[in-house]
Amino acid sequence: MGDRERRVVNWPGLVFLVVALVLLTGALVRHPEATVAVVGPAGAPPGPATAFGDGTFLVGTDIAAGSYRSSGPPPGASGPCSWARLRDAAVVATAVTRGPTRLTTSGGEHLRVAGCQFEPA
Repeated sequence: MGDRERRVVNWPGLVFLVVALVLLTGALVRHPEATVAVVGPAGAPPGPATAFGDGTFLVGTDIAAGSYRSSGPPPGASGPCSWARLRDAAVVATAVTRGPTRLTTSGGEHLRVAGCQFEPA
């Protein structure tokens, strides 16, 4: 062989190294069309709702404080849309309607709704 020395290449080791680098690089590069969903810890309770219908709700716990609107009772409903805001068992505001209505809630109040659906205003 003369002045040249023959080298032995560890092909399985080299192949493993190349594959590992390709996989690692692919794991670190994000696809431009990828989406990321941010979720809370497992078992975390959901936050207050911002859309709701019939029921009695504690503002700040069951539903978020804020302004809401409703288009009134659904088509064909036999009764009106009604809501009442309560603080310490006293009525703060109330409405009974067959048409659109709006309300604004504050933390610590209770809200009773019957016959309609509300969404953020």
